[in-house]
Order: sequence, then C-alpha cells, then structure tokens
Amino acid sequence: MNNLYKELSKNLYESKMITNKIFLFLVFTLALLVSRCEKDISTTPPDNSVYNGKILFDSNPQGAQIFLNGDNTGKTTPDSIAYLEPGIYSTTYRLSPYLDIVDTVEVEEGNPTFFYKNFFEDSRNFGELMCYSEPSGALISINDSSTGLYTPALLELLWPGIHKVTCSYPEHRNAIKYITVYGGESKTASFYPQDTSICVDYNYSNSEFPAVHTSCVAVDHNNVIWIGNYPGGIVKIENGIWSFLNPSNSNLVDNSITCIEVDNQNNKWFGTSTGVVRIDADNNMAIFTHVGNSQFDNIMAINCDNDGNTWIASTNYNTRRKLWKYDGTNWTDWDFPTGRVIVSLETDLEDRLWIGRDQGLVVFENGEYVTPPGNYTESDAMIKTYSIESIAVDELGLIWIGTGSPLSGPGGLFIFDGVNYNQITLPRNYISHINIDYNGNKWISCHGKYPNATITNTTPVLIKINPEYNITSYTIESTKIASGLLKWSATETNGNVWIASRDKGIIKFKVANL
Repeated sequence: MNNLYKELSKNLYESKMITNKIFLFLVFTLALLVSRCEKDISTTPPDNSVYNGKILFDSNPQGAQIFLNGDNTGKTTPDSIAYLEPGIYSTTYRLSPYLDIVDTVEVEEGNPTFFYKNFFEDSRNFGELMCYSEPSGALISINDSSTGLYTPALLELLWPGIHKVTCSYPEHRNAIKYITVYGGESKTASFYPQDTSICVDYNYSNSEFPAVHTSCVAVDHNNVIWIGNYPGGIVKIENGIWSFLNPSNSNLVDNSITCIEVDNQNNKWFGTSTGVVRIDADNNMAIFTHVGNSQFDNIMAINCDNDGNTWIASTNYNTRRKLWKYDGTNWTDWDFPTGRVIVSLETDLEDRLWIGRDQGLVVFENGEYVTPPGNYTESDAMIKTYSIESIAVDELGLIWIGTGSPLSGPGGLFIFDGVNYNQITLPRNYISHINIDYNGNKWISCHGKYPNATITNTTPVLIKINPEYNITSYTIESTKIASGLLKWSATETNGNVWIASRDKGIIKFKVANL
C-alpha cells in the first residue's frame, strides 16, 4: 500500500511540473508576440536598438490620423515615430471630411524625415452643392456671405466642412440649413422659405421668442403689444423692439401667464397661476399674491370696468373659488357658487359684470349673483349649459358670447340685444376668444381651447364679422398662418391682428396685405 501511495504521489508531482512548464511557455510566447507587435510603431528605444530612423509628421489642418504601411499608428498630427528601419514607407493621412492623402516617405538612418501635407492644397477635396428652393429665385448665401446666385444654382469649389447655407426671398422667412460637404462630394439641397407676406409666427424655434404656447395678448393705449406665455413670462413689443420679462430679470414670480387686461389708466393686468401682476404706465411692476389669508390661485379671468375697478376670478381647485374687486386701494371678495368655475368676465355699458362659467352665464350686480337679463331662461340650452369661453361688448352695447361644449366639442356664437340671445351661424364653432377692434370688426379665434378639434388646411381657424355682419373665414391655406390652435387676439391701430396660439407662439396677421 505504501509503494502504491508513493507511486501516485510521484505521478501527480510530475503532472504538475508538466502543467507549469506549459503555462510558462505560453506566457513567454505571448510576451514575445506583443514585443514584436509593439516594435513596429514603438516610440521608445529597444534594449538593443539597431535602427535610428525617424519621421516627423504634421498637417494642415492638424489632427489627421497617421497610417504607416497600412497600419493605424494610433497617432495624430503633429507627432513623430522613431527607431524605424531605413527604407520607403507608405504613409496615409486621414481627416474627415477631407479625402485621404496617400504618399511615400523615405527614412534614412540617423536623419529625421519631415512629412507635411496640406489638405487645402489638394484640389480633389473641392465639393459642390446644387441648391433648389420653393419659390425659386431665392438669393443664396453661404456662411453669411452672399454668393450673388439665385436658386436653382450650383455652388462649386466648396471646401470640405460644415457650411451655413441661407436662401432669402422677399416677404419670406429665411430658410437656413447647415450642410456638411465631404471631399470630392456633389450634394443637392432643397430650401423652403416661409411665406410671411400675410402671417408671421414667432416662437423659440425661429426667434428669441421664449415660448410656443402663448395664452393671451393685448394692445395698450400707446399701441404697445403685450404677450402672455404659458410658460415663458411676458413679452413686450414697442416700436418694433422686443423685451422679455421673467422671474430671472424682473419681480415676476410666476412664469405662467393665464390672461391679460388693459384698464383706462393704461395699467396692464396679468393673471398667473399664483397671483396677479400689474404693470403701470411707467412700467413699474406690482405683484399681488394674497389678501390676508386668502391666496390668489389660478387666475382665470380679469376685467377692468369704467369706474376704475378691476375684477379678478380666482379658482383654487382644492378650496374656494372667489370673485375679487380691487378699487385701487381696497380689495373685496365674494365666494363663487360651489361646483362652478369662472372662465370669462366682461362689464357691459350698464356696469353689470357678466360672468362666463364652465356651465352657463351669471350676472354680478349690486353685490349679488343674479340670472342674466332678458329671455335667458327661455334661451337655447347651449348658452345655459355650455362653457362660456369668451364675452365681449361692442360700441352699441350688444353682448357677444362664445360657448363651447362641456366635452371640448363645438359650441356657438350668441348676441344679446337687451332682450333675446340670438345665435349667429358660423362656419366653425370652436370659439376660444372674441376680440372687437377699433373699426367694430369682431375677430373670433378658434380651436385654441379645444384639445380634440380636427383641423385641416381648409378649416376656418380665424373668423371676422364686420359691422354689417358679413362673415369672412380665414384658413391655413388662405393665409399661410402657422397654426390652427388660436387662443386669443388683439388688434393694433394699423389693423394688424396679433394672435396667441397654443403651439406656434405669437402670430402677426397682416390684414392689409390680403
């Protein structure tokens, strides 16, 4: 038994010795292979260096990858490789977007060789760009310099790189593309300058305008345009100069503007999610966030009457809904009936406050909520049960009322003549806002408050009713207006209509150009 045990131990020991020898052989072989691989591009002298050739690499532009005899050295210009065997080497410079430069270089013993190449001297690198536009005849500029060429045109002798190409056409927004041209490449690009002869939109994708969702707009007594964004703060346009008010550069504490009103003293009142902002005629800003323990939350509507009072609808969804009056010094509030939300406010010529609710109308008179005058109770159910999206009073004292379905469907337009609520047939009944201009025209913005409305290029999105009750419809196709989701409008003294949209920022409608 002892002999057997000794024999097994001997065999096991010999087996381990053989395994260790195999392992050492593999490690030695791998180290030898790595050493031979590194020798080709090594930059440090081997222990027994035989060769002392060297290449100094450089290029214009620098940063080109260096290939030697087809192998990537892992180096970029400027750099060097030493300890090379004398002889002829194939060398390649590779730098996107240029064509490769391939040449040979002779290495001499102990004599450094300088290998320099200029990509800009290789005429093969010239590319070309064929430019088209709709409409054709647009002036082409490249890298902000005019080429003097008009589409369609071929731009030749372009160096590789990224080029800013601009196509300009009268009364169109410039079409700009950044196009990468590679060495020796021929490319084609099409440009579509936006027609701004009738409508021009401003949002953060095409200008410094800070928003795409614009909630409201007003023109003050000095023809200054004020725009509220949701979010995006307040934008002011005075004599063509744009300025921006937000929490980072003003006392504004809330960037989400919900509504706007201009009073007789040219104060601008803005509703926000957390309070009321007033900007006076001297551009001083005042912030109202609460009165006592009552917080101004979710300001839904503001109206200023002829007696200098400002009426404000505050809707806190978790507590009470309130109607506020500010007379310039004191605040007074009235709780609004439970379960209802104020959507719109307007004062008539008899100083009655008309309140549009999410379901029907109510009038506030002598400190009480009362049933609207005339034949309201016998009127169409649409005006009693639908949401009252907008109310406006014209110079004759007629009250214009726009309604919307409780399910975000179409409503209707009604006129109260003192007795009856008469419905006006419109080509589109998704009413968001009613604006009455200086000439007595009624501008009706459509779809902005309706998330489910279906709109095509031929759908009426803006409607004008003149004093003779002639109706004109404007579509995306007929006006080139950028959006069909229009929330609010206001009119300049020159007749331009500024329109707040839900998805394209603010839009200027040049009515005179139609």
